[in-house]
Amino acid sequence: TMWKYVEHSSGEVELYNLDQDPKELESLHLSDQHEGLLATLSEKTAQKKGIAIITDQAPSATLNQPYTFGPQAWGGTPPYSWKILDGSLPPGLTLQPGGRVVGTPVSTGTFSVTLEVNGQRTLPHKPQKEYFRRVYDIEVQPSGT
Repeated sequence: TMWKYVEHSSGEVELYNLDQDPKELESLHLSDQHEGLLATLSEKTAQKKGIAIITDQAPSATLNQPYTFGPQAWGGTPPYSWKILDGSLPPGLTLQPGGRVVGTPVSTGTFSVTLEVNGQRTLPHKPQKEYFRRVYDIEVQPSGT
């Protein structure tokens, strides 16, 4: 039997028997009959899953109000390390070692920053450790009156 296993960054999984369902119309992931297969395929996938940042955008901030933003990494091999690769955070905000952006913004405007997350695994097709980069625009709005 030929199986197709899909794992989304949202945590959703899909499982198809391509011999019986070549158009992938009915996922079998909720079937008790396939629990062992799901566990095996999940484990195999985890070993090969590259690192990614799955948070698409940063929330807006408000001038002089506490701000926290924690982009989420997925895959790879923790522990992760984070750094600012390009651009800058709004003045008053800092990037913490765990990847959280925290602080109180002191200037309005839109600030573009490229964050990079690194994993510990060295991939066979890459001589360096694995990494993923994402650009965020953080908008700091004036506080309401």
